[in-house]
Amino acid sequence: MLGRGIGLSKDKVEHLRSWRESKVYTDVERLVLEYTEQLATDVRIDDEMYARLQEHFTQRQILVLCTTVGVAGMINRIHGTFKTELEEFTTSRPKVQESIGKLLEK
Repeated sequence: MLGRGIGLSKDKVEHLRSWRESKVYTDVERLVLEYTEQLATDVRIDDEMYARLQEHFTQRQILVLCTTVGVAGMINRIHGTFKTELEEFTTSRPKVQESIGKLLEK
């Protein structure tokens, strides 16, 4: 798994689904996860989120974060298009199951 490959602890990888309730993430990590979720879901972020990011990151760091989230989203769409076989950890997520169901209906 990519997360473990870049140094995330096993606890952090295992708690990604419940990052809001989990105690393994710092406040800044929670902010990054919230930003990632908002950008992936809404395609843009609101002014309040940007202001919160600016409290911890430079404009350049926010740009790198945005690029990283965007590239990850693009890669996910490539995998979705070509129906790349996924690990059980990934396929067991409700949103992934919903997406797979929609693909199979077509």
